[in-house]
Amino acid sequence: MISVSRARLLRVFRSNMTAILSALGTRPYELPGSIEKKVPFGVKLVIEKWRGSDGILYGSVSLLYPSSRDIRRLTVPKKGESPLQYPLTFHGILKNEDGMMKWEDLERLFRQ
Repeated sequence: MISVSRARLLRVFRSNMTAILSALGTRPYELPGSIEKKVPFGVKLVIEKWRGSDGILYGSVSLLYPSSRDIRRLTVPKKGESPLQYPLTFHGILKNEDGMMKWEDLERLFRQ
């Protein structure tokens, strides 16, 4: 990928996040490093938009979330430390060899 043109971050209550992920047709997943395997406390939905070397727009969608250890200890990640990240996949949308999805496919999914 050549460049990231923008990233969006969505923070909502867990019950709303569950409804959003269901409406988008997220494929089944289990989050590593978390007791809550679907929508843990403090989860955020990140949507990134990239332009590939082929000139086509691509996107990725992932969940950012604190580890169970961080939640138990009530710690905030320090500078340079990242929360855990898990890439999502959706029914009817294929990923390329870089794990990216065509932006037009994601836009169609978001507009449904």
